[in-house]
Amino acid sequence: MKSQKKSKKQLIKKIKHSQKEIKNSKKLEVIRKRLEEKLQISEVRFRRLFETAHDGILILDFATGQITEVNPFLTDLLDYTRNDFLGKKLWEIGAFKDIEASKIAFRELQTKGYVRYDNLPLQAKDGRIIEVEFVSNTYAIDHKKVIQCNIRDTTEQMRLERIKEGITKKVFHEVRNPLSIAKMGLDLILNKIAGDINKDQEKMLGVINNAIERVIRITTELLDFSKLEAGKINLQQEPINAHNLLKEVVSFFELAIKEKGLEVRLKLPEKEINIYSDKDKIFQAISNLIGNATKFTEKGYVEVSVCEKEDCVEFSVLDTGRGISQDDLHKIFGKFEQFGEILKNNDKGIGLGLAITKDIVELNKGKIWVESELGKGTKFSFTIPKFSPLK
Repeated sequence: MKSQKKSKKQLIKKIKHSQKEIKNSKKLEVIRKRLEEKLQISEVRFRRLFETAHDGILILDFATGQITEVNPFLTDLLDYTRNDFLGKKLWEIGAFKDIEASKIAFRELQTKGYVRYDNLPLQAKDGRIIEVEFVSNTYAIDHKKVIQCNIRDTTEQMRLERIKEGITKKVFHEVRNPLSIAKMGLDLILNKIAGDINKDQEKMLGVINNAIERVIRITTELLDFSKLEAGKINLQQEPINAHNLLKEVVSFFELAIKEKGLEVRLKLPEKEINIYSDKDKIFQAISNLIGNATKFTEKGYVEVSVCEKEDCVEFSVLDTGRGISQDDLHKIFGKFEQFGEILKNNDKGIGLGLAITKDIVELNKGKIWVESELGKGTKFSFTIPKFSPLK
C-alpha cells in the first residue's frame, strides 16, 4: 500500500515536471521566434542601408581577401557589374590598379585590423581616374571575421581643394610681392640713402614700415599654414647641430629682446647634440616660440635650451612673462586663437604662430606641450627624434 502511494506521488511529480518543461519549451520557442524576427528586421535594415548608401562598400573574407559583397553605389561609380566583384580579390579588379600596393594593404589590414588612405586613385572601367577616401576595418559575423571597406568619392572635393589652394597662393603672392617692394623702398628712405628726412617724416615712415612688416608677416603665416594643412610641406632632412641652430636663432632675436629690456639666456649642454630634420622648419618653430615669449614678457628674461633624452632631443623656450591661465591652456595651439590680454601694438598677430609650430613639430614626428602659470611665466617644449648615423 505504501509502495503504491509512493509510486503515485513520483508519477504526479514527473507529470508536473514534464508540464513545466513543456511550458518552458514553449516560452523558449516564443523567445526564439522573437529573436529571429528581430534578427530579420536588423538584416533588412542593414540591407537597406547597404543598398542605398552614398559610399561604396565592399565586404571581404578575412582569410582569403575574396570579395563576398559589393553595394550598388560602388558598381555604379566604377561602372563594373556585381559579378565583376564577387569572388575576386582586390588586386584582381581593374579598379585597384596597383596590385602590389593592394596586397600590402590587405596584409596590413590582417595584421592591424584597420587601414586608411585619404587620396587613393581608382580606375573606372572606362579609364576614368576617381580619387577616393578608402577606410577598412575588421569585425566578426557569426564568429567569422570579415573585412568591410568603405570607399568615398572625393574627386570633386579634391578638385575644389586644388582650386582653393591655387587661389590662396595667388592672392598671397599678389599681396606680398608689392608689399615687399614697398618695404624695400621704405628701408632706403629710412636709412637716408635716398636723401635726408626730418624727424616727423622718419616717425611717420616708421609707422608705415611697421604696418607693412605686419601684413607681410600675416600673409607669410597664412601661406605656411595653408601648406601645412594641405599636407604640401615636404621636409628637406639633413644632419643638424642643435647647438649651432639655437645660437643662430637666438642671435636673430637678441637685439629685439635686449631693446625690450629683457635678458637673453641660452643653455646648451657640454656635449653637442645632433638631430636629423629640416633646418628651416625647426628654425621657424623655435623662432615662433621665441617671438611669442618676447611679445608677452615685460620684464625678466627669455631662456632657450636644448637637452638630449633617450630617443629624442628636447627644445624649450622659457619666459618670465604674463603666463597663461589654466582655463586657456587647452586652446593654446588652436587656429586663430587669441585670449587673455590682447596686444594693442604692432606685435598683435592673428593666432597662427603656435598652430604652425605644432604642425611643424608633428610633421617631424615630435611632440609639443606647454606649462604656464599666470603672473610667473610660460615654458614651451617640443621633441624631435635624434639623428642616428647609418652604421
